[in-house]
Amino acid sequence: MRGRLSTIVGERWLLFLLSLAIAAGLWFSVKEGTRQVIFPGRPGAALLTVPVVPTLVGAPAEGFAVRGVEVRPPLVTLAGPMEVLEKIDTVSTAEVNISDARADITRTVELRLPPGVRSIGAVTVNVRIGPATLRFIRETPVELQRLPDGLRAEATPAVVTVEVEGPAALTGALRPADLRAVVDGAALAPGTYRIRPQVLVPSGVRLVALRPREIVVTVRRLYP
Repeated sequence: MRGRLSTIVGERWLLFLLSLAIAAGLWFSVKEGTRQVIFPGRPGAALLTVPVVPTLVGAPAEGFAVRGVEVRPPLVTLAGPMEVLEKIDTVSTAEVNISDARADITRTVELRLPPGVRSIGAVTVNVRIGPATLRFIRETPVELQRLPDGLRAEATPAVVTVEVEGPAALTGALRPADLRAVVDGAALAPGTYRIRPQVLVPSGVRLVALRPREIVVTVRRLYP
């Protein structure tokens, strides 16, 4: 019985010493918020996680534009010499050609890495392509419509700023009469009101902003 107990104690000490030896072979260092793992038996070898920056070349077809770029995953883990990884803040992808594109493009690409550095896992770049748009800002007079007989109204301010967005060919050809800021006064009685004008825009054009969002409309009788 005593011999068996000695054997068990000896095995436990052996496992404890083995665990200490393994733990002593791993070192962790933190520099500039990045965790680096030093591998036992490979002095200077480390891991580093950095953002991926897509590299696009060319331009979409006429009338189209890049509406967004997504990289999956947005971060990659690099392995290599510590003295090389310390100089890396981001890593670029190989070129993704978007020349004459009219629809979304998805490519699985390599990374541009310094000699001796490798990446863990593949990277996919998704480029969203859509019709080119143009933003347009114009000052527009406020129109007070359908006031009941015997009343007059005054808007403060009398002019609002309208910002719209749409296809370049359509938005670039807008005329002053194409953008209107209207207040319907059919239900107004004498008094003062805060009203948001209704902005009328052509089909295919989207209202982005109206400044100010509300105006003050004062309604008075024409005759006391």
